[in-house]
Amino acid sequence: MFSDMSISIFPAHKENYNDFVSLYQDVDWLHKTNVSRKFCEPTDSVFSQDEFNKRIDDPNTLLLLAQRDEHIAGILWWYIKHADNKVHTKPRKRFHIDTVSVDHNHQYHGIATLLLQRAEQRAKKQHLREVELNMYTFNTAAVWFYQKNGYTAFSQKMKKELAW
Repeated sequence: MFSDMSISIFPAHKENYNDFVSLYQDVDWLHKTNVSRKFCEPTDSVFSQDEFNKRIDDPNTLLLLAQRDEHIAGILWWYIKHADNKVHTKPRKRFHIDTVSVDHNHQYHGIATLLLQRAEQRAKKQHLREVELNMYTFNTAAVWFYQKNGYTAFSQKMKKELAW
């Protein structure tokens, strides 16, 4: 991996809908391909322009774009998640990464790392002490990427498919 100085990271705006959805659909396709029993066939529009606009307007959500050589090359979507006070857990507020996606033609240029660093800076400014995310174990590139960036597993979700 190398860093490319022609990469800029900035918050998405409502007019970035098509670029954002295009890269989000790559993640949707990856999920459908590898976890077909859980995910529906990807559609032309993962979410509507109105849904995208609501995310843009939500102060607890951030959609970041990475631009490289005049092309939108990557996205990161995060939001603040609140955990209510339950019998066995403390109430807490944390930063949750929903999606990171980089166009295949722009991978291995440090784009995902720059997106992640920018998001973590924003979390620190908001005095959030934890960053969480979920990923599927089939995505070994994502596992490697997050581990390389200091993320560690702290719980594991398991399943068993029953035949009938």
